Amino acid sequence: MKKYLLFIVLLFAVTIIKAQNLVPDSSFEMYTTCPTALSQVQVLSSWFQPTLGTSDYFNLCDMGQVNVPSNYFGYQSASGGNGYAGFWIFSGGTEVKEYLGSNLSCSNSSEVCALTVGVSYQVSMDVSLAETHSNVGCDGLGVYFFTYPPSVNTANLWQVLPFTAQINYSSYGPITDTLNWVTLTDTLTADSAYRYIIVGAVLPDSLQDTVRIKPEDPYGKSYYYVDNVRVVPLTWSPPPTSSHY
Repeated sequence: MKKYLLFIVLLFAVTIIKAQNLVPDSSFEMYTTCPTALSQVQVLSSWFQPTLGTSDYFNLCDMGQVNVPSNYFGYQSASGGNGYAGFWIFSGGTEVKEYLGSNLSCSNSSEVCALTVGVSYQVSMDVSLAETHSNVGCDGLGVYFFTYPPSVNTANLWQVLPFTAQINYSSYGPITDTLNWVTLTDTLTADSAYRYIIVGAVLPDSLQDTVRIKPEDPYGKSYYYVDNVRVVPLTWSPPPTSSHY
């Protein structure tokens, strides 16, 4: 009987851990108004544009160039729900890098919460190469973690952020799938009480590997859709520490 009860407790704990995604609105569903044009990340309730770049938000509610599934950059249904976002990762010339940022939140709360030092987290996101304006797939995607929102040099607003990314998905190689969502996953053991994440480019063009998907097009460009961003604890930890910063 005791072994059975222990099994039930452990199963319950694992279920809680798997469900505890610390990224609010991980699938880009919550917005204040429906997007009607490109570069309208500001309508999202939980995401922000950390540089002066022009990341985009797409949703089924729009009937124009930011529609889901058919929009300015290609055709793709959402990985989950009705919305997703997108950004430039590679330009093959002048650096063009775009990003999306969010705070980490307490479970069922809008408060900003911190990762627990020493605890391991699975960090994942779904991506798909947008076919209309991309002619190469690249490997420069990743995730930055910050204790406080970073101060970004706007003089270099299009270049790769001047920080070391804790998550670098380059081991997957260039992502070239334009039909399906590809799930990128890596593990972070928190060495600080991180409260914010930024997803996007983590490598300059010169350090990225690429695969050409349109041989007739001489220019190198990569634009990716992103959906289902997750930061989930892999080991037990106390409830995350809330913060009002």
